[in-house]
Amino acid sequence: MLNSVERDTNELQKKEEKYHLIMENSNDLISLLNGRLEFEFINNKTYFRMLGYTRDELIGKCVLNFIHPDDSVHTINNFIKGFETGQGYIEHRIRHKKGDYIWIETRGRKLIDTDGKNKLLFIGKNINKYKLIELKLIKNQKELLERRKLVSIGQLVADIAHSLKTPLSNINLTVDYLLNLINFQKIFPDPKTIHDEIIDLKNEVDFCTQIVKNLLQFSRKVDLNLKKFELNNLLTGLISSPAIISRLREKNIEIFFQNEENIMLFGDKTLLFQVFQNIINNSIDALEEVQYRPNIRITISKLESQYEIKFIDNGRGIKKSDLPRIFEPFFSTKQVGKGTGLGLPISRGIIRKHGGDITINSVYGKGTEVIINIPLIGNENA
Repeated sequence: MLNSVERDTNELQKKEEKYHLIMENSNDLISLLNGRLEFEFINNKTYFRMLGYTRDELIGKCVLNFIHPDDSVHTINNFIKGFETGQGYIEHRIRHKKGDYIWIETRGRKLIDTDGKNKLLFIGKNINKYKLIELKLIKNQKELLERRKLVSIGQLVADIAHSLKTPLSNINLTVDYLLNLINFQKIFPDPKTIHDEIIDLKNEVDFCTQIVKNLLQFSRKVDLNLKKFELNNLLTGLISSPAIISRLREKNIEIFFQNEENIMLFGDKTLLFQVFQNIINNSIDALEEVQYRPNIRITISKLESQYEIKFIDNGRGIKKSDLPRIFEPFFSTKQVGKGTGLGLPISRGIIRKHGGDITINSVYGKGTEVIINIPLIGNENA
């Protein structure tokens, strides 16, 4: 008959055999590392099946000797974190005995042995198949993004070249014309001819300069200089400015602006002035062919969560097929040489910087409505 000590020993032996059986037949790598990151225990069968190593080939060896060089720093940092916090997680590549690297997902936990020494218990899963698929998808996505960037850059370059080609051709033709009069026909042009040709040259140069200026503004980061100002005064000053007044009178355009409430807005006054000026100039351009009472109406409304500023004209409007493209850089519905195609994209960028947006509704042959929404956030106490 067995005594209690023998029974306890047998029970302990059975438990150890049970745990050994479970670990040796586990699908996961199980290992115990000491403070020097050396293997003190591995489940031999799983390590041999997954990585090709036997226990004798790993016990006493530092785990870092088997980690992919590109993952070593990442692995060390996670091991240190494991000792500091008590647990860790890492995805890294471990070298197979044949030389290939296998992606392993490792979860670790700090243990303290009977001598009070820190150990790390690690359980690793083979994720090589899924990781390779993930990396391939990431690579394909990056390549797709790069291709899209190249296409966008190519389109941008083509648009810039197209926008500059006409004015540069006109400049070249004008210069050739003047040189031909002076050098070949031995005729010195009269002052009026010289004046008119120089004005044409200046207009074309100004147009090219505006394209470059807008392009630089479109490409750089917009920093807002936010201050409190009176929106009514800004719009009143804009529509009574000499540049706008002269264009309105030249084309016999009426402009109406009525707003009973004086609104204090918190925003970048200079940039918003630029946006409103661009929209009004677009309306004036659209009213060139209107014979009966061409006009622009400006309204301001305070809605539940935003200010709504509308610019409405009865100009030629925008074709339905063109509406989806009006915010594309370098797309313009104006005649060649009259629009850079950057005004609306820049304006939308400025408004979005303020947390708002621009919406354009238009019916070809009847007119256009530009709606600017600016949220009340930051303006509640304005």
